[in-house]
Amino acid sequence: MNRKRIRLNYTKTALVVTIILAMLAILISSRFVWADGNSGAGDNDFSIKVEAGTGPNPSSAPTGSGGPNDPVKVHLADPFSTQQQQWNIIVTSNKNQVGKISIKFVDSDPNRKIKGRSTPTSVNGTGSLSDVKYYPDLFTQMRFSVSNGTNQLWSDKLGTDGALDLPNKNANNPAKPGYLEAKLPVNMKKGDTRTFVVREYIDTSIAKDDLYVYNGTSTGLTLLVKGETR
Repeated sequence: MNRKRIRLNYTKTALVVTIILAMLAILISSRFVWADGNSGAGDNDFSIKVEAGTGPNPSSAPTGSGGPNDPVKVHLADPFSTQQQQWNIIVTSNKNQVGKISIKFVDSDPNRKIKGRSTPTSVNGTGSLSDVKYYPDLFTQMRFSVSNGTNQLWSDKLGTDGALDLPNKNANNPAKPGYLEAKLPVNMKKGDTRTFVVREYIDTSIAKDDLYVYNGTSTGLTLLVKGETR
């Protein structure tokens, strides 16, 4: 009787150990890393680095590392700016690996609106109040693209949750979920390096004459990059 109990306890113990080892194997195989503009090491499969941003001139060049505590600040240099600004994301594989690189574009305050005034064209006399318009956050009017330097791999714009309605202060809110994310598959050998070029530019239906409201405005854009293996 005691031998049967011992065998049963041994069997139960072996089963528990097997389950624990299996769970550990799953956790180890699903490891991932978040990277910012300062460093990207810390994962055994991918090393990720975000290079400093570039712009068409010093006044429009973005600043910030892209880390959670140092977001990239993008400025609109002039009211009609359509020039692209750029970041380079460098991914190095530390072993033969198949996975994906996730690039998330986040604004710290996407619900912010910019209040602007303009004189109605129908006003003939003096003393009339200007029309008030509520422009969406600059982040919602940005288009981002990712390429490998030659071919465009992804492109998207957050936009608003409906058509622009500038006189309505309750409209022009950011579309859900409030951020953009690009997921790029990779199949890399040990020592391989890939460079993903991220470009940002203004893509909006707002009339160019109205874009003056964004002049000198910045947005707290943050780039979050994650390398994940299968």
